[in-house]
Amino acid sequence: MRAAIRCMTKPMACIAIAGICYMMSCTKPGDVDLPAYEPRLVLHGYVALGDTFRVALGRTLKSEGLLVSPGETYVKNGWMVLYDGTVFLDSLKYDSASFQYQSSSRVAMPGKQYIIRAGAPGFPSIEAVTIAPVPINTTSIVRKRNVRRTSSGSWLDDIIVTFNDPPVERNFYLATLEGRYGSMCVYSYDPAVELASPDLIAFGETNCIDNDRIMYNDKTFNGTTKQLTISADDLSLEPFQDLTNGQIYRAVLKRYHVTEDYYKYFRSAERPVLETTGPGFFEPAIIKANVKNGYGLFTVFSMSIDSLY
Repeated sequence: MRAAIRCMTKPMACIAIAGICYMMSCTKPGDVDLPAYEPRLVLHGYVALGDTFRVALGRTLKSEGLLVSPGETYVKNGWMVLYDGTVFLDSLKYDSASFQYQSSSRVAMPGKQYIIRAGAPGFPSIEAVTIAPVPINTTSIVRKRNVRRTSSGSWLDDIIVTFNDPPVERNFYLATLEGRYGSMCVYSYDPAVELASPDLIAFGETNCIDNDRIMYNDKTFNGTTKQLTISADDLSLEPFQDLTNGQIYRAVLKRYHVTEDYYKYFRSAERPVLETTGPGFFEPAIIKANVKNGYGLFTVFSMSIDSLY
């Protein structure tokens, strides 16, 4: 989930990472002939409902055994067009301040099928398709204090969020629980949550889920009212004051309704990029994506923010 949120806010970081990962996957011993290198474009666009379209464009680089700076992966002289199905919407223009291609006024709307096409001199054109999910509002959110303990004896609170899952289609969700600490462990017994504890025993270190990597889908509750329970340290959920500005911050739960492509991409991206298969040999991890003829991800998502107070 950390990768997911980072790409939402800093897509060019994902462009750089994708380019470097591609280079590293080309590691080869001297006596093995590999196919000729073909440069490809890398696209990352993470657009919230109601926001204008902003998409980053980068490129892969041939492995020369040296790391490159992120700036070398940017593509500034490309083109990018946006469609609503077969209807042309806008030609996105490059903005040098953000290193992104931006629409002048088009905003993401729920239920629409968006197609992005892009290209640049010396690269094959690329295309990605996504369907914008509908917003899913929270019915209720409740915090129950000191409900259970960790295996080390620390008290945990339960956060119970209720929402109505849309019927028929599969739905995919990500969530972040933000408290007084930048990162913390959260826990869950819910079978819908990936990395949930399968046993009703005190949560231990091996049951820890990163607070910004809560992933779940509706396979077990499709089309019903869902109560999702997440447990976290009670102290980490208490309000705190920033002594530099006097601002008081309160814990919130951010829930994202995302596409299946988005969900699978970041689930696979969390795994190591390279897996060793023997001395001097590396096998690249398979990162699922929806960009045809290139790399990366183009997606639209909805977000709801609920305070625990």
